[in-house]
Amino acid sequence: MSQPTLFVYVKCVLIAAAPVSVLVSSYLVEYYFTQNHNVRTIPQTKLSQFNGIQNKELYLAVIGSIFNVTKSKSHYEKGRSYHFFVGKLEGRYYNKDGTETQYMLKFKTRLKDCRIEKEKSKQQDILYPPCNVGWSETEGTRVWCSKLSGGVSREWVGYPRQLYTPGSSKPKCICVKEDQNTNMIKQYNKCQADSHQCILLDV
Repeated sequence: MSQPTLFVYVKCVLIAAAPVSVLVSSYLVEYYFTQNHNVRTIPQTKLSQFNGIQNKELYLAVIGSIFNVTKSKSHYEKGRSYHFFVGKLEGRYYNKDGTETQYMLKFKTRLKDCRIEKEKSKQQDILYPPCNVGWSETEGTRVWCSKLSGGVSREWVGYPRQLYTPGSSKPKCICVKEDQNTNMIKQYNKCQADSHQCILLDV
């Protein structure tokens, strides 16, 4: 039986810190999809040798693509926290000839959907900036709005409101420019409509 193979870029990428998440790694992989066309495959049995013991180089496989992390061996060499991940196949995303499998196609679709949702969330934060949130033993939970709350710089302060979105288990605190009460936006109980802060008594 032939050994499973990986789709590998000849040009290596150095990861200078601890391993990034799969999502962040996917951005790196996608970038090199468009930048590099000189590719080869490597059997999983050979990949396992690049663990800093059998071979001095350290290879890390993420989403079917291999990254040379030798220069970051302080994180990946034997005895270090992330050595377990070195020289192992993380998924079956490529065929022997380097073509993408259904796993990769589905992953790309989900990644695209994730980016769309992230952009929608970003636009929503501009329209309805998130509140500042604080807690103290004497007051409990306090939410308030400022010209920089939610990391959104603006000329207006806003009033704390509850934003209900489909699929969410609880409302999100947002700052609205004017007094708004709709099916999705509700005023906090026992909080003045024109107040820039609210104490959440029922949390």
